[in-house]
Amino acid sequence: MKTLSVAEQVASHLREGLQQGKWTNFMPGRDRLARELGVHGSTIERALGQLEKEGLLASAGAGKRRRILIKKIAPRATRVVIALYEPDDVLDNRISDIQQHLHAAGHRPSFASKAMSELKHDPKRILAMMKAHPAEAWIVIAGVRPVLEMLSQATTPTFALFGTMGDLGIAGTGAMINEALRKCIDHFYQKGRRRFVMLVRRGGKTTELNPTEKVFLEELEKHHLSHSSYNLPAWEETPDGLHRCLEELFKVTPPDTILVDDWILSYAIQNFLSNQRGLAFRQVECVSTDYHPSLNWCQPAVSHFYWDPAKAVRRIIQWVDHVAQGKEDRKVKFIEAKFIPGG
Repeated sequence: MKTLSVAEQVASHLREGLQQGKWTNFMPGRDRLARELGVHGSTIERALGQLEKEGLLASAGAGKRRRILIKKIAPRATRVVIALYEPDDVLDNRISDIQQHLHAAGHRPSFASKAMSELKHDPKRILAMMKAHPAEAWIVIAGVRPVLEMLSQATTPTFALFGTMGDLGIAGTGAMINEALRKCIDHFYQKGRRRFVMLVRRGGKTTELNPTEKVFLEELEKHHLSHSSYNLPAWEETPDGLHRCLEELFKVTPPDTILVDDWILSYAIQNFLSNQRGLAFRQVECVSTDYHPSLNWCQPAVSHFYWDPAKAVRRIIQWVDHVAQGKEDRKVKFIEAKFIPGG
């Protein structure tokens, strides 16, 4: 369990008051709120700043009271089950942020009894789990295409965080990385890189290319680079499977740029490369097309794609509130990603 800071607790209290219509038009000033709640003015400022980020308040300028942007909502508490891609995702701070904000918004989040990887990404088994654990809303993390297709027809409202959901009529959000991918390949091509490999976590047994993989191959063709299964290798999604795949890649034609769609795998690949001998292993650029704050702590910097996780959290809270109010919401809102060259 993550303990809320004082500022987060104050933000939760103020958010609840806003949703219940306690204040209208403008928020009370910082000093008044500090006196009422018995906390320091700087704590109030941090809490109000958080509500601004969530789109509930708007600054009217220095020294002026913040304008309230929402009407009285008062959503009922909603049971929300989060279905993880794999069990260890429960340790991902992005997931814990979602859980924390759902709690703060007055909802009741919990995790599914099994992760989708434990159910072999089988739509029938996942649907059976949903029926055995009834809830008013489900959030699915990185569901594979067949699972999302099944959920788009389910009676329980479902939200897809990541995954190929754009044309399925299911609510969702995730990073739009295609433009960042184009800039990434062009950047390294200009630096003389020619052997690009992309490792993708597909889940299940599907061999159909997702839109990002198609863009990857299109970019190779644009730069007159031939492509084959070498560039998009199939691999068993286990630690041993990853290492076997990497060893095979370096046997004949070592790649000089490896793109990977999971930030955890980017660390595993860097670990593999650092424990090998030979120039070919030292001259590989490893790019995480997934973003995680831990990447900011690496020196030299790791090439990666950046997108704002807070936007995903806000979209999820908005969607759950809509479910609580009985509103149908099947919108997909993508978050634009940027390519950040590393060292």
